[in-house]
Amino acid sequence: MLRTAPGLTTGIDLDQLGLVSPQFTAASPASTDAAPRVASASEHHAVVGRSDDSFWLTLNQSFNRGWEATTHTAGDTTHLGTAHPIGNFANGWFVDRSNAATRVDFTWTPQRSVDLALLVSGLGVLACVALIVFRRRRAPAFVPDRPLLAARPFRVPAAPLVASAVAVAAGVLFGSPIIGAALLVFAVGVAFAPRNRMLAGIVTALPVAAIVTAVGVVLWKQHQYDYPHDARWPSYFGGAHALVLFGFLALALLVVAERDEDLHHAE
Repeated sequence: MLRTAPGLTTGIDLDQLGLVSPQFTAASPASTDAAPRVASASEHHAVVGRSDDSFWLTLNQSFNRGWEATTHTAGDTTHLGTAHPIGNFANGWFVDRSNAATRVDFTWTPQRSVDLALLVSGLGVLACVALIVFRRRRAPAFVPDRPLLAARPFRVPAAPLVASAVAVAAGVLFGSPIIGAALLVFAVGVAFAPRNRMLAGIVTALPVAAIVTAVGVVLWKQHQYDYPHDARWPSYFGGAHALVLFGFLALALLVVAERDEDLHHAE
């Protein structure tokens, strides 16, 4: 049993703790000649020759508990379970000795959820296409009134106070205080937009301009610095993230304002 305590309490702060399996300490190191021969290997399969001693089978993929392995011999199948870290990088499984060649199948278990999600998404797309293609065309029950031209087409309705507060809070929570402050200024501009046509135009165009600018920043920085496409790639575009978050929250505030005014007219 292993117990830990906060470093502020004990005065000792551990950054990393390594536990060694008994197989590592009890087993004597095998010579190169004693290692089983790998007849063939790929990302998901491997064929290992006969071995007189147990051995550690290594898969040179970044360690993750999602990797599992199963061995198949002439008349037996053994599930090796989840992987163990090997060399602080790879995935490894302890395999018992075998007098015959062994086929090993490697499985990335999270892929099952991805495949299921793709299947559900594909079925959803097919259902939408079916509704569009095979829907019945019904005759209109009534003739709609002739639409009237808006007296002030560029008018921006004032945003509700609650919606403005939610947008500002979301900007601070999911972004930063700077984004929240920018959204606060934008909400004030929306409040005064019905009184000024120029301000209404600025408020209407600003969210779209922020999103378009973010796209341009990403394209320019990627072309300029050629960032590698890895897990750290999104971290190179913090400014673009802020612009996109501001643009979407500001656009949502405008939509809520329009919806609120339509409900008032309907009443």
